[in-house]
Amino acid sequence: MSRYALVIPALALAAALAGCADHSRAQESGGVVSLTLEEFRIAPQNVSAHRGAITFVVRNDGLLAHTLRVKQGRHVIGGTTTIAPGATQRSTVRLQPGHYRIFSSLRRDELLGQYGQLTVHGH
Repeated sequence: MSRYALVIPALALAAALAGCADHSRAQESGGVVSLTLEEFRIAPQNVSAHRGAITFVVRNDGLLAHTLRVKQGRHVIGGTTTIAPGATQRSTVRLQPGHYRIFSSLRRDELLGQYGQLTVHGH
């Protein structure tokens, strides 16, 4: 086995990890949470916010249409209508402190991994 056979996969892994800054967590800023949807993922996946009116700015960077829904337990509290590929929508939801699930409700998106966690703090 040549040296390059070992070096090339190692370089590819290093490049992939270098691009993996922790974009999985975010804090709302000024009552606004920005999210990106792609096939079977929401970025960031873990979001913190303060209680009250939270405006979600949701961009669909995927190839398929998606939605964003916010639910607590089985109760869907709000979200967007269907977002076409390349489009952006805004949706404002008033939330109390607690833990919420954010997800896409189209097809089997949520079951395939397109979901995240929203934690709303009391102050």
